[in-house]
Amino acid sequence: MSELVVAQDKKTHLPNPIGLIEKAWEWRWAVRITYAVLFADLTLLFSGQPGILHFALTTQFLSSRFGALCVVVCVFGLFVSLGLPLVASFLRQLIYVGINHIPRPAWMTTERNYEGPRGCVLMGHFRDEMLATQSDFLKDIYDQEEKKRNEAEQNDEQLGVLIFGLLVLALTDEFAAFLGMSGDSLIATVLTTYGEWINGVWWTLLIGTFWLLCSVWFSGWKTRWVYYPPLYKRIEAKRLAEKQASREFNANWSRPDDD
Repeated sequence: MSELVVAQDKKTHLPNPIGLIEKAWEWRWAVRITYAVLFADLTLLFSGQPGILHFALTTQFLSSRFGALCVVVCVFGLFVSLGLPLVASFLRQLIYVGINHIPRPAWMTTERNYEGPRGCVLMGHFRDEMLATQSDFLKDIYDQEEKKRNEAEQNDEQLGVLIFGLLVLALTDEFAAFLGMSGDSLIATVLTTYGEWINGVWWTLLIGTFWLLCSVWFSGWKTRWVYYPPLYKRIEAKRLAEKQASREFNANWSRPDDD
């Protein structure tokens, strides 16, 4: 009986179409599907074939171009896994260095706000407290916060690469004719078929996507806070004591000397 159960567990199941449709609703999968479609369209145009809208996939084509298809799949994998992240990282750092070396007026600069929510302390102060007390409880909290920060940074990095790649593929597909590729590209065909209103939608989407990329790549520094009331009370008491001492010193300094 147990052998029968094991044999049933080892049965291979075909992909569930409903599950694939559900994944397509997720934005990451939607972007990846768009990647594949645009890359396939550009590959066809680059090889002298008609665009993906006018291309007919036949058994004869698959049998005669099987090796070429394998190469295209490998190139696509390298493009999305290595090429895009490297180019995106290099371009981001280049723009970031250029922005930092451009003089900006005072109204474009913002100062960090060190007045956090009540009961919260800066991550640096919390780390110093953890190292001073050697508390396992504080270490667990610190590790959780570091894990959240690393996951958020990784998500932002992946999101930026996905958006950057989508912009590169979309713009390349739109201006494929100017790059010497023969045939009608997918995006160019859609824009010329549906008239001016689709051009307005297209440029609105491009501008919105570019703004989203800038907001992900060049978001301002976020001050990290940790909720820990005991340390907050000590820091607040010290701050109030220093403020009171400063007031008394200023009052004594400004008081006229008695003759």
